[in-house]
Amino acid sequence: MKKIKMMLPFLFPVLIILFGLIIYKVLDYEPNFYTIIINLGLAFILSPKIKTVQKQHGE
Repeated sequence: MKKIKMMLPFLFPVLIILFGLIIYKVLDYEPNFYTIIINLGLAFILSPKIKTVQKQHGE
């Protein structure tokens, strides 16, 4: 689990690049404001979130 936590901050930029390549190269869209917003939105929605659970012992 510790290895996954170390990689999580790098996953969001990787998803942005991946969706950018899909949108611009595969679907042949021109990069404009709307495609960039869709790209960032998809990457933000699909990137994993970290939740800390408050235990009774205060950990």
